[in-house]
Amino acid sequence: MKILQLMSKELGLDKEFILQISRNNNAYKKYKIPKKNGEYRDIYHPNKNLKLLQYWLVRRLFSNFPISEYSTAYLKGSSIKKNALLHKNSNYILHIDIYHFFESITDYHIDKLLNNVNGLDDDDKELIRNIVLFRGKHLVIGSVASPTISNCVMYNIDLEIVKECIRDKGFVYTRYADDIIVSSKKYIEDDIIEKIRVILEKNKFVMNDEKTYFMNKKGRRVVTGVTLDNNNNNLSIGNKRYKEIQRMIYKFLVKNEGDKDKILGHLSYIKDIDYHKYNSIRNTYCKYDKDKKLFVQNKVNQ
Repeated sequence: MKILQLMSKELGLDKEFILQISRNNNAYKKYKIPKKNGEYRDIYHPNKNLKLLQYWLVRRLFSNFPISEYSTAYLKGSSIKKNALLHKNSNYILHIDIYHFFESITDYHIDKLLNNVNGLDDDDKELIRNIVLFRGKHLVIGSVASPTISNCVMYNIDLEIVKECIRDKGFVYTRYADDIIVSSKKYIEDDIIEKIRVILEKNKFVMNDEKTYFMNKKGRRVVTGVTLDNNNNNLSIGNKRYKEIQRMIYKFLVKNEGDKDKILGHLSYIKDIDYHKYNSIRNTYCKYDKDKKLFVQNKVNQ
């Protein structure tokens, strides 16, 4: 299989042009976006030519690799809500974070995947690495190839964690990108953390100890940002965030302050996670929304 020849034929691009794109060290534009802790996250956005090649490889190559049933991100029908629902009835929850997830996926992991594909020669593999990895070294946030490839890389790791730590114990296991969640109705022993750590490190990933912790019904249970109500196990956005969004809506509608698109995004999120909260906000603030900037109808029916 000559990836370069096939890519050139299907995309209608000259082979030398494709090679130039793959070797361009300035093919990404770097952005910084704020994180919740006040720090910034680096986003690397590929130019349109490189993005085209990445899309092609995802469609023609990486989409053929298996994805584990435990992955709840970057798949059709997946969402943080679906992930949280799987754990809502559990009394005990363990959250494990993988440190610098995309950046930890390197040429080592790509080669390991590509070694399972018949017909690829060294030139093919080098071209693929140069297209999907930042300067041929690692995945980055912003690349259109990173989500799919990360799921491909984690396939065997998910299966190994389930086999060694989850199976036959009545635990629920999911992984939303770099967030590993283990939950159970019964107590989860501490040693599971070290068992999962060993599996991750064997596969060249590092556990983020600062974001690894247990939760139970004596405190807040939060799964991928979604709060699980300790009384009825319903999903919610949490009172603190709910009040913050209320203040944003009031300032926007009454004082004409704030970002409309950002608020609409928050409202869409609330509607998906907690319909009754959304309807409550709608009924409260519709009277201020005379121009129907945020709420088109007076009431939502479900």
